Amino acid sequence: IASGHIVFRSVFMALRVLALLAIGGEPVRAVLRHYFCSLTSDESTQWLPPGWREGLRNLYDFFDCPQQSAGRRKIARGAVGGLGELFEALELDDDGDDNTDVDRAALKRAYRDLSVKYHPDKNESSAERFNLIRDAYEVLSHPAKLVLYDTGGVELVKKFETGGQDDIERTDSMELRTDVSLDDVYAGISRDIGFSRRLVCRSCRLQPRLRRCRRCSACPDEIEQRQVWMNSWQYYMEEVRVRSLERCAISTHQLTVSIERGMMTGDRINYAFMASQLPKRIPGDVMVSLRVQPHHFFKRRGGDLLVSVDVSLFEALLGFERELVHLDGHLVRFSIPRGNILRPGAALEIEGEGMPLRDDPSNFGRLIVTFQIQFPEKIPPTASEGLEAALQSVSQKRGSERIRW
Repeated sequence: IASGHIVFRSVFMALRVLALLAIGGEPVRAVLRHYFCSLTSDESTQWLPPGWREGLRNLYDFFDCPQQSAGRRKIARGAVGGLGELFEALELDDDGDDNTDVDRAALKRAYRDLSVKYHPDKNESSAERFNLIRDAYEVLSHPAKLVLYDTGGVELVKKFETGGQDDIERTDSMELRTDVSLDDVYAGISRDIGFSRRLVCRSCRLQPRLRRCRRCSACPDEIEQRQVWMNSWQYYMEEVRVRSLERCAISTHQLTVSIERGMMTGDRINYAFMASQLPKRIPGDVMVSLRVQPHHFFKRRGGDLLVSVDVSLFEALLGFERELVHLDGHLVRFSIPRGNILRPGAALEIEGEGMPLRDDPSNFGRLIVTFQIQFPEKIPPTASEGLEAALQSVSQKRGSERIRW
């Protein structure tokens, strides 16, 4: 009855406040907003059933009531998985709009400054404060520890740290694929890849009035094992779906992928704990697999590059010089000196001009140049006699008309 009374009174007051806000002046609006915000605050509604409390929170947000960050930290302090104390240890406020991650630059800066200020070498009495700062940073800077602490408390983090990871469920890993060119894996690049994942909204179970929590809804139901007793000495285990108290959101994330020099099709780049999140579970990994697109001129064979170059019969007999524009634009010069004959099927191996080796990018494979000799379609009669004389001078004579085997 008491619960119904306060809900009825809140809705009735909301209607009255809307009417007075419409006709009253600014002082009247300020007084009414302050009164209604106090009536629908977390402190006033914390003993109500969850559904009614959520409805009053919506009214609280509708009237744009203040966030009262100090009050939020008071609610979070001492509760299971409350992150408020960790942010307080680093003298930071966690009131940002982004559920994706904490501000890592601010986090690192605060940790660096405070760890120097409270280092035990400067003041032995500050050792406890220093340990608190260090522990807070280790949790907030680690994506898996952050969600485990937020939803399961410090004991779950200790279990994760002390080798009990096999006893904590993991979410499914995700595999992404990206196409890159041969030029990309020759030079090495960075590329942004977008993907969607579920996030556990940080601190929203304990501090639902945070602005970022407005975009969140209930996480998927949790599965629990319960004993169902058949009689006084026999029971069986049954899976039961339990409504999650945590809040989740689907977020689009940009992942900066570093494509290393010399990578090949099928190579994977692993990003630990970056997959979708669920309460009290270790996030899975995001694995990015590469597919190197074929190049129109260069062919790859392991660490070697293969190219095919057309030469004329004139060049095959009398020599030539060539300049090849490589994948990164530098020139590779090679030649067949005059006096050497280039035979059909011949190839030239140039050391150090192939692909960079992934294990040692300062070293390169070979560039293998194969030659395709282009014969003339026909020889004019006026040139035949001169060509015949030239070939005979180098011991090139007609073969036997009859082929024996």
